[in-house]
Amino acid sequence: MAEGDDGGGTWWGSWVQAAKEKTLSAVELLKQDLSEFTSTVQHDTQEAVVQSTSTLKEKLNAENTSSATSRVKEGFSNLLGGISKAFVVKSEDDKGQRMRVTSSGSVVYDRAKARLHAIQLDPGTYCNEPSGPLDLFDDWLETFSLDTKKGDISQLLVSNVEVRSLYTQLIWNHTTPSEMVAGKQNGLLE
Repeated sequence: MAEGDDGGGTWWGSWVQAAKEKTLSAVELLKQDLSEFTSTVQHDTQEAVVQSTSTLKEKLNAENTSSATSRVKEGFSNLLGGISKAFVVKSEDDKGQRMRVTSSGSVVYDRAKARLHAIQLDPGTYCNEPSGPLDLFDDWLETFSLDTKKGDISQLLVSNVEVRSLYTQLIWNHTTPSEMVAGKQNGLLE
């Protein structure tokens, strides 16, 4: 039986041996294919990442550049617009009047000064009772000192012909001779 086993084993052994070799060969080919596949996937992934990164950087740089460019353009446009607005003299029909030449030749450049000038030349400023809450006027009157304002009033009368003319007109038209005498005695009239 040993001889039969050898003879049968040889045939069977060679077939098993051939199957082992074919299996090892197939496994080796499979390992090579898997290795090549892994290498290709890694290489392609690396290239895709590099290319995506490069494209993304370029896009961000382009966006940042265009964003910065648009900001510079907008800023420059605002600057020029502001300069243009500063040099435009609005018509007299415009309520936002910036410059006004008075009859005395002086020039009023902004709204606040124009409003002050209009108040100074309005006879109602000097002849009418104040409008608004009386308690606010009373509070102001308690803190107001004519003596501290005499210099300012004198300066206004000297420097502004229109106010001086209005002052003279109001004094002669709205005061009695006895009030004038009292005013001179108190240093209010000169």
